[in-house]
Amino acid sequence: MVTDSTGGRDDPGARTRFIEHRGRAILLYDFAGVADVDLGLRIVEAAQPKILGQPPKSVRTLVTVKDSKFNTRIAKAVQELARHNKPFVLASAIVGLSGLQRVILTAVMRATGRTFATFDDVGQAKDWLVSQEGAATP
Repeated sequence: MVTDSTGGRDDPGARTRFIEHRGRAILLYDFAGVADVDLGLRIVEAAQPKILGQPPKSVRTLVTVKDSKFNTRIAKAVQELARHNKPFVLASAIVGLSGLQRVILTAVMRATGRTFATFDDVGQAKDWLVSQEGAATP
């Protein structure tokens, strides 16, 4: 789980925010511990405008999903978010996938043409993200 003093755990808007790691901005999508599908859908909805206005292929995204619940409605919403964000993304990492979430991620990647690096540790994901320069991971 990634938390800081700015984020309310039940506030969908606060679960998507820019954080900094080693002087680089990372757009965090914090789905960790979300057991309520409706909250998950509200997080996706609140997340869409956060990337707008960023230069193309410039945003590093970190998605945390440990201990979260997913169903077909969430999977479809996440797929649309991934498609929406594609022009802006330089690199994407996802942390905390369960077996079913890996299946959902594979479907999202196929449907959107996006690639996500997967990690078990948030720190490793952040380090990898800030090391990504120039060669975009769409």
